Amino acid sequence: MIARIDRIRKPLANEISCLKTFITYILKALNQADAGRAILNMEKEILAMQDPKQAEVFQRIIEQIKTAYRS
Repeated sequence: MIARIDRIRKPLANEISCLKTFITYILKALNQADAGRAILNMEKEILAMQDPKQAEVFQRIIEQIKTAYRS
């Protein structure tokens, strides 16, 4: 059972990592004002979330994207 779950988690984690990288490149392709606006809109969306655990995950992802964007 554990091996089956790991077979599901690893590809899913790889897909999420790919999407984060893709979003970072999209933001870099936008001009700085539009990229900043997109990030601010996501942060507003996070503040409006009802589920604190989901908001925490989203915030962590946004921080990772912002860090990658700045590099």
